Amino acid sequence: MLNYRSQALKILLANEQYCFPDFLVQTKEGAYEVHEVKPSRASLSTDDLNRFAILSDLLHSMDITFKLIDHTDLPSETEISQLLYWYQRGHRFSWSTFEINYALELLNLNEFENSNQVYKTLESIGLKQELADYLFFHQKIAISSDKQKYGEAY
Repeated sequence: MLNYRSQALKILLANEQYCFPDFLVQTKEGAYEVHEVKPSRASLSTDDLNRFAILSDLLHSMDITFKLIDHTDLPSETEISQLLYWYQRGHRFSWSTFEINYALELLNLNEFENSNQVYKTLESIGLKQELADYLFFHQKIAISSDKQKYGEAY
């Protein structure tokens, strides 16, 4: 995400019915997205779901992505802990572009079942384990087995 604004838009849907989406987001690629955040999609009324469908179609016609986000889209406590772990370890050092690209070239040639395999691979070429955590956090690499969304527990 590059930029965002909360409740930056007032969108006319039909017959003086307006929608005030929660967020207007500009992605790193420069595209725009509109996000509506609700506790649960399952608890929304049919009227609300229809209103969001109209909004989605309207925005889609302008090449703007609409996302209805609820608790299922957010990371669990376990996933948050994993992300914090990767962030803390991965940002202990300043990584050069050379180190990052060298690691990515090597790691993209292999499939790994767990984070320990990634750590050992980086150590075998003289790089620190923490670089893997940096790459995991920034979603530059992932464990290919997909057994767990954020790799092995630490």
